[in-house]
Amino acid sequence: MELIVADSAGRTLFNIADFELDMDAGWGDGVDNTFDLIVRDPDAPLPGAAWRVFADGTEMGGRVEGFELKTRRTSSELHWKGSTWSGVLAKRLLWPDAGQDWLTLSGDANAVLRQAIKRLGLASFFSVPDVDAGVSVGYRCSRDVPDAWTNLRLAMRSAGLRLDARWVDGSCRLQAVPVTDWRGRVDSDLVNFDLTSDLLVTNHLKAAGKGDLASRQVVDVYADSKGNVGTSKAMAGVFELEEYYDANNSEGDDLRDQATDRLGDMQAEGGVKVTVGEGVSFGLGDIVEARHYSPNVTVSVEVSSRVTTATGAGASVTYGATPGTTRIG
Repeated sequence: MELIVADSAGRTLFNIADFELDMDAGWGDGVDNTFDLIVRDPDAPLPGAAWRVFADGTEMGGRVEGFELKTRRTSSELHWKGSTWSGVLAKRLLWPDAGQDWLTLSGDANAVLRQAIKRLGLASFFSVPDVDAGVSVGYRCSRDVPDAWTNLRLAMRSAGLRLDARWVDGSCRLQAVPVTDWRGRVDSDLVNFDLTSDLLVTNHLKAAGKGDLASRQVVDVYADSKGNVGTSKAMAGVFELEEYYDANNSEGDDLRDQATDRLGDMQAEGGVKVTVGEGVSFGLGDIVEARHYSPNVTVSVEVSSRVTTATGAGASVTYGATPGTTRIG
């Protein structure tokens, strides 16, 4: 395997055959959407700003944003550092136009991506196929978490889609593809998992909006043992875990909606590290099932991160996931 190095416009400069690459893409704790590339070729130059390094036909690679040179008495080590394709999106904002309260993404999913990439000024880095995805998207971008990575992936997710990225001819081809539900389609013996699950999570969220002191708007939302969120307390005493949420720019229905969404996200606490056998590959947002028979545990998860390690000899991928449903017994 070789990596291709291109300049900031995507023009090929040279290839790298002797390297070590560590990168991740996704969301959640511990995922920063960056890469660290050790370049072992002694003739390799220091990189330029916004150079691209990638393995053609894969998602491996990204935009170079810096380097680290480690020198010792008899050796040296050159690291190129930067953002993966998802990190490039995470460092840009989808913000409403002046005078507008919200930015809404609507239309065919691939058309939405083309419009967003143009809006972000990243058309030289990302390409989106001219063909329609065949699925419409209607999504209002968040003002609280306005980065493009979060909003584009959630926009696709709302329509049963996910983002797919592949490096092709010097640019990163981005497109919307259907989420694949792999349950029952992959031999469970090929899927190993490390499961952590919190038996108690925050189930009472007190959200404070506009106003001061006693006049401040306050909303209380609650979750039950199954993760359902509402306005009636379901867990009390030793089972109640409370948390405070400061939303001082929100009021009324918007404050309640924010609190409901935030508490809902907290109900998926825990994590799964998934390792799969050779020849099996999942996309970010795909659904995977893994089983263990003693104790009898079945875990259905959404793939939320891909951690890739690669050298000239090949690549391996470890997946992180958020538990969707866990059945015990």
